[in-house]
Amino acid sequence: MMLRCVWASTTQNGSLPYPGLAMSLGEIWVATVGEDLRVGGISTPFIAALVVYIISFTTCYVLYRVSNFILPPVLRAFSNDFFKSVVSITYCFGHGFIRDRHGHLGYILASVPLNLFTAATFVHGEGSVLGNMNHFVKGRMSNAMFMSRCLVHILGAAAAWRLGILIYSLDFYDNISLAQVAEEQTMACTSSLSISVAAGFVLEMLGTALDLWMSAQFISRRTSVDNIFKLTHCALLVSFGVNLTGMYMHPTCAMAHTFGCESEPYYVHVFVYWLAPFVGLALADIMIERISLPSLDNLIDSLTIKSTDPVTTDEKEKLVNGEIIEEKIENINDQNDNETVLKKRHIAKE
Repeated sequence: MMLRCVWASTTQNGSLPYPGLAMSLGEIWVATVGEDLRVGGISTPFIAALVVYIISFTTCYVLYRVSNFILPPVLRAFSNDFFKSVVSITYCFGHGFIRDRHGHLGYILASVPLNLFTAATFVHGEGSVLGNMNHFVKGRMSNAMFMSRCLVHILGAAAAWRLGILIYSLDFYDNISLAQVAEEQTMACTSSLSISVAAGFVLEMLGTALDLWMSAQFISRRTSVDNIFKLTHCALLVSFGVNLTGMYMHPTCAMAHTFGCESEPYYVHVFVYWLAPFVGLALADIMIERISLPSLDNLIDSLTIKSTDPVTTDEKEKLVNGEIIEEKIENINDQNDNETVLKKRHIAKE
């Protein structure tokens, strides 16, 4: 059974009249307000993507806050995972507008601040099942809790797909009929895997490993700089492999967009988009233990010292160990002591 289950009734010839509802949201708007959204609609890809981002974020954030307010603490972990997963997956419906018109650079410039803002507002919960997997393998989560939260993420993938289709059904974009796109995507889909299964497995595994490894590095003591650096790295990885596997590095995101596609058997999907990221998680742990990046703050401090106070080769070696500062202080103290002795001798002679 496809993840994209059709929730609407079909016509006599079996076609889907409206994507997901008996009436599309655009038609409901016309019936209620009397104005067609498609008349004088949006023609700029960036604005179209912004509409998707705003609706996705607002819907999920309101429900995220309400659930934290009304649910007991034992259920909040599940609701936090659910809505954090839904919002990150639904953003993909807007990324396409940016990438099609502005390429990878446009995608990076749009996704980094968007994800930075989302991470700052959706503070609690895991946005990917890989976060829960990490807690599980390190003994911080029981078997039952891990399986339960995996199920929550899968449900979040289904909900994100439906939310994206509902947003498209507004048909607010002038250049193409989003309602038609939504209908086509509901009835059939195309796999993101354009390379061999083995190559796709390796690419998703390495992408996940590099992303998780970078996330564990200490880049800067300034949280904003640290997060921007890591999110940019993630966006670069996605740009590198998006035309090859989709470069999801996110099992449930891949499930929402490609699971059940006719050109992609179920076992291929599980192998490439589930097993590969889990292997990548294990590889990332090994990389984190053995490879670490220097702190950006230390590099800047080192360059600043070198530019303001030229030192010899011997002093450079001492500088690494933090000994040169102590040596300079000792030299100053010795110089002060010598001046004091000379003054005392001068006074004694007089």
